[in-house]
Amino acid sequence: MTTTLTRLSYEISTGAQVSYDFDVAVNPSESDIAGRIAMRPVKREYMLSVSPSQSGEVVKIIMALNGARYPLVLRDYADNYQLTNEIIPHTGTVALIGRTWAPATGTLSIFERILYPDTQETPFVVRVNGAVPSPDTHTLSDFGKINIPGLVDGDVVTVTGQYLIPVCIVDAPSTTIITSSGGVTLHRFSDIRMRQIFENELINLTS
Repeated sequence: MTTTLTRLSYEISTGAQVSYDFDVAVNPSESDIAGRIAMRPVKREYMLSVSPSQSGEVVKIIMALNGARYPLVLRDYADNYQLTNEIIPHTGTVALIGRTWAPATGTLSIFERILYPDTQETPFVVRVNGAVPSPDTHTLSDFGKINIPGLVDGDVVTVTGQYLIPVCIVDAPSTTIITSSGGVTLHRFSDIRMRQIFENELINLTS
């Protein structure tokens, strides 16, 4: 990754409450049949409560943002945050990291772009036609893109690894000040609301 974003610790993210925001326009007709049009993909919102032991890093992040709507990244435990031999599309030698969401029955499915691979714990493994290329010269570039030299039409690209979700803080965070018996000041943040960022917005915010 060329663009490095500030990440929220895995410990903080594990307790997040996740909601799924549907942006749908509803146009009722005279026959009482509503036409429903999806305005954009489902956007996740996260509500984080931060314990005093973790609050110091959060204060530093908030102060470093300095009022700017700068993106952060967090691990979404609710969505499993892992890819296992996920088939991804490619155009020429550039493949787009993502995952396909599909229920067990019916034909409903959608491909979601993944913008920030996470290589901190495990390597991000790329396979072409079931095998790791030799030599393996793939490179990760901004916004979930993989450059794979020698890739041709018809090749099947799969990825295995972990990823993070880009987010922005929505509301002004508030904290309760706690002073320990030793005179150490701690903070207890509750309900820090964050909203997922899609590709176009992330590009704009990091340019």
